[in-house]
Amino acid sequence: MSVSLIFVGCADDKEKKEPVAFKALVNNWNKAHSDKDLEIFSKIYSDSVLYYGSVLNKNACLKDKLRLFEKYPDFNQHVDGDIKIDSSNLYYKVSFIKKVSFNQQTKNYPSYLEFKMVNGEWKIITESDLVTDKNLAKKRKFKTNSKAIDSEQRVRGDYDGDGKYEYVNLIPPEFPKNSSEEYAMTCIGECTSYLKFSNENLDSIELEQCIGGMPINEGDLNGDGTDEIGILPQWWTSCWSSYRVFTYKNNRWNNLVDPISTHCNSWTENFKPIEKDKQRPGNVIIRKTIWTEENTIGILTTSIPLNE
Repeated sequence: MSVSLIFVGCADDKEKKEPVAFKALVNNWNKAHSDKDLEIFSKIYSDSVLYYGSVLNKNACLKDKLRLFEKYPDFNQHVDGDIKIDSSNLYYKVSFIKKVSFNQQTKNYPSYLEFKMVNGEWKIITESDLVTDKNLAKKRKFKTNSKAIDSEQRVRGDYDGDGKYEYVNLIPPEFPKNSSEEYAMTCIGECTSYLKFSNENLDSIELEQCIGGMPINEGDLNGDGTDEIGILPQWWTSCWSSYRVFTYKNNRWNNLVDPISTHCNSWTENFKPIEKDKQRPGNVIIRKTIWTEENTIGILTTSIPLNE
C-alpha cells in the first residue's frame, strides 16, 4: 500500500475518558454570545476551528463574532432543551437547539459543537448548524457524466456486466408532510434510502441513515467488466459523510472498499474520493478527509490493492 500522507489518529488516555460537564462548556459558549464576550470565545476556541464549513484560525472566528454583534446590537441566543453527546476516539460532538433572536425575530437552529482535548483543556474545534450544513451539501459538485443522467435523475451504467445498460436512482425515505425536514429530523418509518435499478433482476441497495444523495457511475474500477456505483449518503447532521462504493459480484452487492470519510469542504469540482491507480494495476487510489494533528482538515491519499 502506498501512502502520501501519514496521520496518527490515536487519542491519548485523557481524551478517551468520558468528559465532565459538556453542558457547562456549551453554556459557557452560549454565555459568550449573550454577553458578547470575545474573551470567552478566545479561551474556548482551538487555534484552528472548522467554523460553519470553513477552516478558520481563532482570530478570524473572533472577528466574525465581532461583526455579528456590531451588525445586530440586539443579538441574543440561548440553548433550548436538552443536549446530545456523541463521542469518537478523537473528539466529542454536542448537539442542541440554538434559539437566536435579533431584529425582533426569533429562529431555532439545530446546532452542534465539537470538542477536543488540547493541552489539557477542552477546546471547540467545530461550530456549525444543520441549516448551514444542508446549504453546503447542495453546493457539492459531483463528477458524474451528465450524459449518463436522464430526466428522472437516473444514472446509466452496466452494473451487472451483461453488456446492457440499466439505470439506478436513489429512493429517499418518506418525511412528515406537516413539519420541516431540516428541523424535525424525523422520517415516517426508518430513515433508510434505497438504490433502485431499472433491471428488476438486480436487488436494491439499502442505505441506512440516509435521507438523500446522487449515485455516481465510477466506471469499472476492479477490471471485472462491471461498473461500480458510488454514493455519498446525505444526513441531517454534520458535514462529515462516508462515501460508499458498491460492486456486483456473485449475484450480490458488496462494498468494493471500506467507506471513505469525506467532508463537504473536500468536495470541490475535481475531488475524486476513489479512482483507478494507473501506476499500479489492480490498485485504486483512495482520498479520505482527516483531522490533522494541527486541528485542520487534510486529505490522506493511499493506493490500495483490491481484494480478489
